[in-house]
Amino acid sequence: MNKLLFVILLMPGLTHAGDSASDSPEARLITELRADAAKCSIDGQLAALEVPANASAKRIQQAGEVGLKCEAEMREKVKPLYRSTLEQAPDSRPQLTAMYAKWLNYLQALGNPFAQDEHRRAGEAFEAAIADLGAELDARPTSP
Repeated sequence: MNKLLFVILLMPGLTHAGDSASDSPEARLITELRADAAKCSIDGQLAALEVPANASAKRIQQAGEVGLKCEAEMREKVKPLYRSTLEQAPDSRPQLTAMYAKWLNYLQALGNPFAQDEHRRAGEAFEAAIADLGAELDARPTSP
C-alpha cells in the first residue's frame, strides 16, 4: 500500500495546533513533525513485517536500522524548520522546545520497530505536548 495513504489514514488532523492558529509557524512545524514521525513509523513497521518469526539476530538488527536511519534523516531535515519556528514565534519557545524534545523521543522509540508499547507511550507524550502548545496558542488574545 502507498506510504502516503498510510499517513493520511494514520494521521487525521495534521494541522491542528489550536484551530485559531492553523497557518501559524507553530502549526507548520507540527504538521512537519507529525508527517515525519508517521513516515518513520511506517518505514519501521514495514521493515518489521518483513522479518520472519524465526529470524536471526542480524536480520532483526537490520530491520531496526531502518527506523534508526529514518530518525537520523528526519532530525536533520527538521532542524532548520524548528530553528526558524523558534525565531518566528519566540513567545512559544518553551512549548516548542518541549514539543520538539517529545518528538525526538518519539523518533527514538520508532527506531525500534518491535517496541510497540514504547511507540505508543512516546507518541502519546508527543501529542500531549502538541495539545499543550495548542492550549497556549488558543489562550493568546487575537489581534483585530
